[in-house]
Amino acid sequence: MLRLVGVLGLLENVGVGRVIDDILMVALCYAEHEIKEQVLYIPF
Repeated sequence: MLRLVGVLGLLENVGVGRVIDDILMVALCYAEHEIKEQVLYIPF
């Protein structure tokens, strides 16, 4: 079963490539304990 660590709020009017880049940035730059039960709005 997958756990929901946090939620990412993304803009609707940006391209798919930008959204993927933003998600990858969060995945690579944050540890799980840093974003647990948090809501991150992107762009910051």
